[in-house]
Amino acid sequence: MISGIERCQARTDRTQRNYIFFSIAAWFDQHKCRLSENITLYQQNWDVIKGSIASHIKLLLVYPSAG
Repeated sequence: MISGIERCQARTDRTQRNYIFFSIAAWFDQHKCRLSENITLYQQNWDVIKGSIASHIKLLLVYPSAG
């Protein structure tokens, strides 16, 4: 699963259950959006990060020593 459940660092049973529940709930929510927009998981992830990449590249072009 791509939700990141295997990287959970919660120590108590309750926090582990909450983490697992919310990870799965978020995955299902993303899945519903992918179905309604007819896009792939990779396209959905790319749409999330492309703005950050573009702004970082602009920052590097303005301040070359910032990288």
